[in-house]
Amino acid sequence: DVQGSEHAADIMIEQNLTADIYFTELMNYFQYINKGKVQPITDVVRADMESVSEKGKTIEGKMAQSQKDFLTAKDGEYYAIPFYEGFMGFLYDVDVFDKFGYYFNEDGEFIDEGEDKSTGIDQIANTYDDGLPRTYEEFGKLVEKIRLDDNSMAPFVYADAVIDYYTKGLTNWWADYEGKTKMQANWSLSGEIDYIESFDESGAPVIKQTTIDSSVGMDSIQMLQAQPGKYYALDFLRNYVTNNADNHTRASDYKGSQYKLIATGVVAGEGAAMMMEGIWWENEAYKSGTFDSIYKLDMQAAVNGVKMEDYRQSRRFAFMPIPKVSEDNFGASATKQTLYSGNDAFAFISSNSKGERLQKNF
Repeated sequence: DVQGSEHAADIMIEQNLTADIYFTELMNYFQYINKGKVQPITDVVRADMESVSEKGKTIEGKMAQSQKDFLTAKDGEYYAIPFYEGFMGFLYDVDVFDKFGYYFNEDGEFIDEGEDKSTGIDQIANTYDDGLPRTYEEFGKLVEKIRLDDNSMAPFVYADAVIDYYTKGLTNWWADYEGKTKMQANWSLSGEIDYIESFDESGAPVIKQTTIDSSVGMDSIQMLQAQPGKYYALDFLRNYVTNNADNHTRASDYKGSQYKLIATGVVAGEGAAMMMEGIWWENEAYKSGTFDSIYKLDMQAAVNGVKMEDYRQSRRFAFMPIPKVSEDNFGASATKQTLYSGNDAFAFISSNSKGERLQKNF
C-alpha cells in the first residue's frame, strides 16, 4: 500500500509516522535519528543481495565512501539509505535547438544547415554533448543568439517562487570547476584548494593555492568562500540571468516554468528555450497535468497520430552539460562531470514499524 504526501521530511519530523517505509527528501538525517524516528537498518544494508539476483553484492557496496562515512557517523549504524540523486541544472528543448540550429561547429560558430556539430566538451563525436556550449563564452553566445532571434522565446524561463533553483543548479557549475576533491573540502574543511587572491588589471581573477585546516581556526577555512568555481558560476548568473531582464520570461512558480518550456513552439506566446530545474521535473509536469493541457493545444501532435498518453514520451528534453571556464578545461579529462546532489533524499524504516507487515509483504 503506497501513500503519497505533499510534505517533505523537514515537515514530517513533527508528525506521527504511521507507515513502515518512507521515501522522502529534505531530510535532516541526524535530527531524525536523535528524535527516535528511524530504525537501524545496518543488517539490511550489509546483507547479501542474493534474494534480488545480485549474489555477492550489498547495498553498502553500491555507496561512495563519503556516503558511508556520513550515514554511519552517529554510532556506526545505518538508519537510512540514499534513494535518488537530486541534480539540478539547465534543461533544454532538443526540438527547439534542432529547429533553430542552436548548436556550435568545431570552430565555435553556430552551425549552418548540413554542417557537422562540434564534438562537444568531451571532444568525442556522436555523444550527448555534440554541438552544445563547451565554454562559458560559448554559452553566453548561445544566450545572446536566442534573445536576438525572432522566435517568440527567451533564453530562460525564470520562476519567481523558486529563484533558489538557480543557486542550487549553479552549485553544479561550481563543483564541476573544482572537481571532486577540492569541492569536498567544503565539508571536510581540510585539504588543498584553489582560491582567488585578487583581480588583475583586466578584471580576471588571480588564482592561487592554499591548504586549509579547520583545526587552526576560521581564518583558514574561510578561504573556501573564494574558490574560483563559485565566482565563475555566480558571475555567469549575474551577467546572463539576474542583471538582464531581456534574457528571461517570468513565471510565478515551477509549474509555470515547466509550462513555458513545454509550450515553446507549440502554443502562441512567449516561451523559453531553457529552464533551470531538477532532473525530476518531467514527473512533476506529468502529474500536474501540464503535458496533457499542452497536448490539447498541439495540433501537430494530433496530425502525427500521437495520443495524449504518449505525448510526454514524444517530446524531447535534455540536461545541458556543464560548460568549462575555458578551452584549457575540456578534452579527454572532461568526459565526466562533477555534480552536486543536494536534495537529502533518503529511504528509511519508521521506528513505529514492528516488522510484521514488512515480513508479510516481502
